[in-house]
Amino acid sequence: MCGIAGYITDRGGMPNQLISDMTSALEHRGPDDQGIYHAKFGDAYLAMGHRRLSIVDLSNFGHQPMSRDFVTVAFNGEIYNFEEIKSELLSLGYTFSSKTDTEVIIYSYMAWGVDCVNRFNGMFALALYDERAAVLHLIRDRTGIKPLYWARRANEIVFGSELKALIRYPGIKREICPEAISLYLRFGYVPEPLTIYSGINKLRPATILSISAHDLHINERQYWDISDFYRAPHTSHSEREVIEEVDRLIQSSCKLRLMADVPVGIFLSGGYDSATVAAVCQAVASRPVKTFTIGFDDPNYNEAPEAKSIANYIGTEHTELYCNASDALDLIPNIVEIWDEPLGDVSCVPTALVSKLARTSVKVALSADGGDECIGRCKSRPLKRRRCVAAGGVKVCHFL
Repeated sequence: MCGIAGYITDRGGMPNQLISDMTSALEHRGPDDQGIYHAKFGDAYLAMGHRRLSIVDLSNFGHQPMSRDFVTVAFNGEIYNFEEIKSELLSLGYTFSSKTDTEVIIYSYMAWGVDCVNRFNGMFALALYDERAAVLHLIRDRTGIKPLYWARRANEIVFGSELKALIRYPGIKREICPEAISLYLRFGYVPEPLTIYSGINKLRPATILSISAHDLHINERQYWDISDFYRAPHTSHSEREVIEEVDRLIQSSCKLRLMADVPVGIFLSGGYDSATVAAVCQAVASRPVKTFTIGFDDPNYNEAPEAKSIANYIGTEHTELYCNASDALDLIPNIVEIWDEPLGDVSCVPTALVSKLARTSVKVALSADGGDECIGRCKSRPLKRRRCVAAGGVKVCHFL
């Protein structure tokens, strides 16, 4: 998962321990390694920290923050198509000393500038310092899968993967934002750019926030907009062509997300979405994938039997754990620490429980969150079963 943190300040004498304290607040995101970086930033100072969860290239060559020539990056996430981009960069004469996607980000920036982000297929939140141009870029992926918070007070800018890192910085206060409370009661979460705390922002998805070292001027721009796809002309493809293309995309997505130097698992709930992901991953993987399910005694909430049937049908290595009310209640005190902000989604409890279960066997787990939205399924107007999943998951769909 990894975590990043950092600050820009014009206050002299800031202790070196501060950036270590901020990144230590993110140890749960990256228990494998940690690193810090300091630099002169115009008339101010820049500090960046990183906590690493090693997934690709487990060696020390993946240590962050990573510097090459005039570029330094602290990065949380994965660039799934980094091998493809790396091949193009090799043809341009760049040489690599690691097998990481982090190094690909650096050389992509050197080759194509900050717009290189448009080439990335992945989920990411990153801080990129260009010493030559004297600018720090904070960048978030297209749909905001990876979190990135930031705050400004006077001539200081603070950023990090979680709120708990920012509040370690002197002067950053935990004052509740009334507007955020109103939005939370309406939506069940606090939407960007607000957070539950006044003065702390969430960087919007698909956004580049650039900070100039000359005057700490901030420029914020959006580099991608999903509405462009909705405004595009409709296709005239047949239903069969659409199904085949969706099948290709799902298989490609699963293959890319299975690329790791550590074991990868799947959260299996028993519904269409997670069953499709599990079925496709099982079909393209070289060995049985590991699936994980949380069960409950109350049949109104228990999907474990369906998940187990699907796991047996497609042949995954399945693990299930039945929890009772006390297991969920015992987790409640930790919810605030885990989520940082209010979240009106009761599924956060079983998600935390199944994550804890999966961590005993794997380092990375895939979920199918967003699957219902992608296929347009809802309670009021369900799609036909033959249209719910692509060709790669048709057998599972029929089974369901």
